[in-house]
Amino acid sequence: GPGTPGVLVARREVFTNRVPDVPGGGTVSYVNPEAHGYLPDIEHREEGGTPAIIESIRAGLVFQLKKAVGVDVIREHEERFVRRAIASWEANPNIYVLGNHDAERLSIVSFVIKHGDNGFLHHNFVVALLNDLFGIQSRGGCSCAGPYGHRLLGIDLEQSHEFEREVGRGCEGIKPGWVRLNFNYFIDDDTFDYLVEAVAFVANRGAELLANYRFEPQSGLWLHRNPRLVPMSLNDISYNSDGLHYEDHRTRLGNAPLSDFISQAHDIADAEAGNTPLQPPSTTEDFEHLRWFPYPAECGVGVK
Repeated sequence: GPGTPGVLVARREVFTNRVPDVPGGGTVSYVNPEAHGYLPDIEHREEGGTPAIIESIRAGLVFQLKKAVGVDVIREHEERFVRRAIASWEANPNIYVLGNHDAERLSIVSFVIKHGDNGFLHHNFVVALLNDLFGIQSRGGCSCAGPYGHRLLGIDLEQSHEFEREVGRGCEGIKPGWVRLNFNYFIDDDTFDYLVEAVAFVANRGAELLANYRFEPQSGLWLHRNPRLVPMSLNDISYNSDGLHYEDHRTRLGNAPLSDFISQAHDIADAEAGNTPLQPPSTTEDFEHLRWFPYPAECGVGVK
């Protein structure tokens, strides 16, 4: 996870070369003016540079926790969550869950939200709504699985080259993708239900809120037209004799049930219906030819 190094599992006989693949600091055992020798230990010889000490401790704690909880317990909870989520979303005609629904999988679900006959809501718009309305952190894009994504989304090589050309012109927002959400074994049933219902809300009513967002073709981001809070920056930090100071945006939610936020989302959608959409961004003819997602004014909602 974030802040931990990856773990490489490999056969020892692969590392027969006495010279590391990438020589660097910490890989040599001794150096003199005429020669040098590399460390015999594979791990140290092949990892040049400053070691990730704190990160490695974190990784060790992760494996320690996994062992303490038990693999069977984790698998049981995650499989129960992912099967329930897929079953619920399969019943919604606006949600298309990617991949083989019957195959054994991790507790990660990738999906797209349908719009109209052939289009989809942009994955980053879905991510923005899940964050802004529900405080749910999800991921939009191709999840470092571009070739597999071509197969999942039915993109042939000719289309792929067209997308590649437009991305090369600086328009990342045209790239197809999906939303990815996972269900950790340690969440309770109320949290699970909240996640599932939040996605269903976006699938059923998300298009109604498009008018409140502006799309950036260059980055692919969807940003609220009137953001209440500006993201924090290092430029907002100041220092004096008392130490470090910055404006704290954190708030405590109290004991309100998560289901209250689903109700609030419906209230927001009702209240903001009829907002005049922003003008669509300026894009090229090629971009519009490839565009697979709607702009606000094309949804038939949010127009006075």
